[in-house]
Amino acid sequence: MKGGQSSSDKHKKQQAATVRRPIFREPVIEAASVKNVNRASEKITNVPEQAVKSPNLDFTHFVSLPLAIHRELVEKLEGFQKSVLEEVNMIPAMGIERSIFINPQTFHLTVLMLKLWNKDRVAMATKILKEISLKVMDALENRPVYIRLRGVACMRGSPANAHVVYAPIEEVSGDGRLLRACQVIIDAYVDAGLVLQKDARHSLKLHATLMNSRHRKRKMHTIRNDSFDARDIFKRYGLEDWGEYVIREAHLSQRFVYDKSGYYHCCGSIPFPKSGRLSVDSGSNPQSKQPAAGRDHCHPPSAVGHHHLPQATRHHRGPPLPPKTTVAPSSSTTTDRHRPPPPAAIATGRRPPPPPRACCHLL
Repeated sequence: MKGGQSSSDKHKKQQAATVRRPIFREPVIEAASVKNVNRASEKITNVPEQAVKSPNLDFTHFVSLPLAIHRELVEKLEGFQKSVLEEVNMIPAMGIERSIFINPQTFHLTVLMLKLWNKDRVAMATKILKEISLKVMDALENRPVYIRLRGVACMRGSPANAHVVYAPIEEVSGDGRLLRACQVIIDAYVDAGLVLQKDARHSLKLHATLMNSRHRKRKMHTIRNDSFDARDIFKRYGLEDWGEYVIREAHLSQRFVYDKSGYYHCCGSIPFPKSGRLSVDSGSNPQSKQPAAGRDHCHPPSAVGHHHLPQATRHHRGPPLPPKTTVAPSSSTTTDRHRPPPPAAIATGRRPPPPPRACCHLL
């Protein structure tokens, strides 16, 4: 129809809705009817739900077990990177560059990856972590858990064409408490609907990533995810003993955002049982009290327990007591009878007890 609209065009116009976002106000949906407004609102709400299922939407957060809190380990990683890069400068064809190394200040074990696209989801994830604190403690049997990092291994490919090189870990006690605690965390997020079913089906393999080709900075004539030759690394570090370390907490970490310490931004955390070993590196104190369950335990890794043990004090006696006063049985002029009692004796009617001896002990 010339100069007019067809019935189908009119129908589309009636079904249409417009979303306006006024400055400093919430978005507004405008449509010809309430039904159309509700339909548009439902579609908008479903957009993030559909997007989160897409592999194109990257993970925003993850639950980590920080290892960068151990200075000795960080120094070993820095030495490892320096040594490898010095050798690579002589053989550029190996495909190894600084960008594919994991930053030692963010060294960790990954428990679970999450897609938390708004503040409500982040708050929900934080709340869940705090609520399961006691369950995690039970899984750990209220005992500290130690891991040992030994050697290197490939996640994909082979040493000649590596994409991910990591340090395998083993639980020192060998009783599986750490894996059980991690499973408690995973199950809680799956039950809350914050983990996709396809991600929930993956079996947990705790590992500490050393190098990842996905972190490679894109350059001209290169592919970002190019593999690298790690054969020399395996020859040199295949049996490397990186050390034994205690796991101190589970940390809800935000990717691509970092705290002053250099570690990932903390959205929430729960403590693990404290170490009973006296170690300068671990900074543990077996007589200190456990943090309250579920308490916000975020802290800079560099500030975690590197305190010094107080020096032991020597045994010593308190100040000498004043000599006992004697009362002459028959003399009324004895000066001791009229000597005023010490202040404590006035209040209690008794001679004050001697001060306690100082004990020698370590805190």
